[in-house]
Order: sequence, then C-alpha cells, then structure tokens
Amino acid sequence: AVVSTQSTGQIAKPRMLLHPRNWEQHKLLYASNPKSGSSSFKRFLSRLQGSTLPYDEMVHVHRVALYEGMSSLYKRESDRLGRVVTLAEVVEPFFKVTVVRNPITKLLSGFRDKVLRRTPTGIKDF
Repeated sequence: AVVSTQSTGQIAKPRMLLHPRNWEQHKLLYASNPKSGSSSFKRFLSRLQGSTLPYDEMVHVHRVALYEGMSSLYKRESDRLGRVVTLAEVVEPFFKVTVVRNPITKLLSGFRDKVLRRTPTGIKDF
C-alpha cells in the first residue's frame, strides 16, 4: 500500500513517490517500482534537476535524498489550506508516471536468475 497506518495511528507518507526538487517547474511525480526500469527513470529525474553527468556515470540514483520528499508537499498544501490534507489533494496538480513490468516476464526472469543460474555452492556461473 502506498499509504499505511502505523501503530501510532498516524498516516505514513508514501516513500516510493518521487519528484524532482524543481517540481514546480516540471509538475512530475514518479511512483517507483523496483526491477522495472526505475534506475533509468531516476537518471532522467537527475537530469531534470540539472545533473550534467553522462547517464553511465550517475551513481546512487536510488538515494531518496536526491529528490524532494513528499513531506514538503504535505506541509505546503496543509499550510495553504489550513487543514490536514489527503494524498489525493497533494498529488492532484502533478503529472503522474510509473513503469510496470509484465508480471509473467518478471517471474520468469527471477526464476532464471535465482534458480536456473545457481550452482551447488550458490555462486552463479558467469
């Protein structure tokens, strides 16, 4: 689930929703899905934020600190409206993007990688 209730009863902010620090210019929100091209899209987000590094030199693109956190958006909207806001209200002005992978090909890829390519010692042959 994107938003969950913690044991304290508070709503947790979504951790996989990312947007560039200059979000007001781009109005882009990315919902990251592991193993579905997220590294490439995060490199694109880095480029939007002004990085001039070649794509193959962009490392650590999965560090959430590289992108603006959702907490700042919640605070901005709460302050603007003078009340607690919902996730739908926060993300409404954004163009929302995600990438999904065919679940069958993802399952087959994982099976090939984790089962078929293993040796008796657990080390993959290359």
